Amino acid sequence: MADDVQHYFDPHMYKGSENVELVTGYLAISAGLLTFTLINYAAIKIGPAHYMKGDIWRWRNTLVSWIHAVLVGTGVLYFLWIESVFGVDLVLFCEPGMYMLVAFSLGYFLHDFADHLVNNKLFSNYEVIIHHIGVIWSFWYNVHYQMYIPYTIIALMVEVNSVFLHARKLMQLNQWSFNHWLYKFVIVLNLITFVGFRLYGVYLVGKYVYIIWDKFTVVYQVFIVITMGVMYLINPILFWRLVKNDVIRNLRSSTMKSQQIGHVLNNNAKKDLNDESSHTH
Repeated sequence: MADDVQHYFDPHMYKGSENVELVTGYLAISAGLLTFTLINYAAIKIGPAHYMKGDIWRWRNTLVSWIHAVLVGTGVLYFLWIESVFGVDLVLFCEPGMYMLVAFSLGYFLHDFADHLVNNKLFSNYEVIIHHIGVIWSFWYNVHYQMYIPYTIIALMVEVNSVFLHARKLMQLNQWSFNHWLYKFVIVLNLITFVGFRLYGVYLVGKYVYIIWDKFTVVYQVFIVITMGVMYLINPILFWRLVKNDVIRNLRSSTMKSQQIGHVLNNNAKKDLNDESSHTH
């Protein structure tokens, strides 16, 4: 019987979940918006370290994004493994904790869009803004109509990787040595979680879009296709840049350093040999 209900499910006729209140969703959105606005304000007042290198706005924006990733990424891990989000109905299941996490995250994306707007960064980071528009609309739709919440939790898997992706950028801006063990540790975790949570997460989102496609409204289908298109375009490019900068360049640098050391040792050996020869004669 349940399968028949699922088969004939019409998203236009759905009246919302009995497990959550709409006002709770909007309060969580407001809480997220207020939280990250206050964090941003505190970052402005405190300012970066005096040795920070680069755009101060980028440092501040990355710091706020990192805090969002830590908070939401932790929640996502909880729902992935403790609550087993993969074992529930991706369309209709609406648990209060998941619901509020999605709404809270929406508050961050609203803040970040406003931050780009106020600081005239919309066009310079246009790919981020296109992604944000799709995320804001789809997250709002999910919260307002109380649908696709587990599906959205899966989409937020990328935030687990964002913890290390943003940490890497913050360490660069604060001029950490590339040879520092902690920086190398962050690089390794960034690449591992990029594959395990970002690339795999985006794959799962696309997979489930296909599976539950007929349970989306037409407007939602349009926005999800745009958002997924941006994600499928950006992430492979970003991953290649990370591999090129953090793996290939380091390998080349190590090889060149070894060659230089070998060249110096050879020269010293030749010099010693010549000195011995001259002493012999």
